[in-house]
Amino acid sequence: MVEDLHELVEDLKIPEFHLIGHSMGGKVAMFFAEKYPKILRKLVVVDKAPRQYQRKHQEILAGFKQADLANTSSREGAEKAMATK
Repeated sequence: MVEDLHELVEDLKIPEFHLIGHSMGGKVAMFFAEKYPKILRKLVVVDKAPRQYQRKHQEILAGFKQADLANTSSREGAEKAMATK
């Protein structure tokens, strides 16, 4: 996302700017500020702390990726497919 933002800024030929990020956008804004500090005039981060968060949902996400949802047409069917993983 940082590189997408940087590409947009370059495409629009913006020499420097203020950046506001909320929640996940705040994390992107902080990484952007770290990588490209010379083009930021000000940085505002709302509802996000500058720290690493514990990866606690990896098992759930792995189950989502393993579930065969291609032939599922309902929420109930998706829940059943994911519950078996």
